[in-house]
Amino acid sequence: MKKTIIPVVLLSVLLTACTSENIKGTPIEKIGNITICKEDLALQLPQGQKVSDSLKQSMLKQLEKTVVMYLAAKDEGMLKDPALLRKLNLYKRNLVAEEFLRRKIGNIVITDVDVENFLAKHPGEFRRTVNIAMVSYMDTSKTNELRRLLSNFSPYSQARLKNYQKKQIITYRPIPNANIGELGLYYGFNNPVVSALNSMKNGEVSQMIPMNGGGYALLKITDEKISPDINPQIKQRIKGQIQYMRQNTIVDSLYKFYLKKYKIQRISK
Repeated sequence: MKKTIIPVVLLSVLLTACTSENIKGTPIEKIGNITICKEDLALQLPQGQKVSDSLKQSMLKQLEKTVVMYLAAKDEGMLKDPALLRKLNLYKRNLVAEEFLRRKIGNIVITDVDVENFLAKHPGEFRRTVNIAMVSYMDTSKTNELRRLLSNFSPYSQARLKNYQKKQIITYRPIPNANIGELGLYYGFNNPVVSALNSMKNGEVSQMIPMNGGGYALLKITDEKISPDINPQIKQRIKGQIQYMRQNTIVDSLYKFYLKKYKIQRISK
C-alpha cells in the first residue's frame, strides 16, 4: 500500500514537472496531460546502484498506475478538497525542508579518529558484553525479596521468579549478549539502566531503578566477556551515531539562526 500512496502524493505535487516551462525532462510516455520523464523514473529507483531493466519496468508501471489514479481523482474534483489540499501542502513543506537539510548536512564525514575519540570517552563499555537477568515490577514492597532471589539465582530462585511472572506480579526476562556500549548508543549513556550496568560487577545485583515508563527494575549480571578488541561492526555503528549527533547539532543551529529571520507568532493555543 505504501508504494502506491507515496508516489500519488509526490506526483500530485511534482510529477507535472515535465509539462512545466521551468523544468525540462526527457519524455518516456504521456498519459492524459501528464508526461512521465526519465528524470521522474530515476527518482523512484535506488540511487548509486546498478538497476536492472526489470526493476525499471516495474517502477515505470507503478508510475503509470499512479498517474492514472491521479487523473481519475482530479476529474472527480479531489484537488478541490480542502483537507487533501492541506495534506499536499504539508507534504510539500516536508519534502522541501528535508531536501534543504540534506544539502546542508549531507556531506558530514566521520573519520576513524572521531571514533577513537568517542571510544576514549567510554573506556571499556564497548569491550564488555554481559548476560543480564532483568526483573520489572510495580510493588516496591517486593524489592528486598526480589533482590534476594536474583542474588541467590539458584534453580529454585529462578523458578520463584518465573512463578511471580505467571501471576503477573513481575516481568522477568534474561537478556543474553548485551554489549554495554551498544546499549549506550541505543538508549543513551545516561539511561539509568545503562548507567547501572556500567557500574556493576559480574554477579552483582543492582539497586531499585525507576523506569521512565513507570515501575521499577532490578538487574543482575549473570556472566560477562571482555574483548581485547572492538568489533568493526560496532565501530561502524559508532560512526553512524556520531554523524547523527553532529547532524542534530547542525539542525539545531540552523533552526536558531533562521528563527531570527522567520519569527514565530503564536496566534492561538
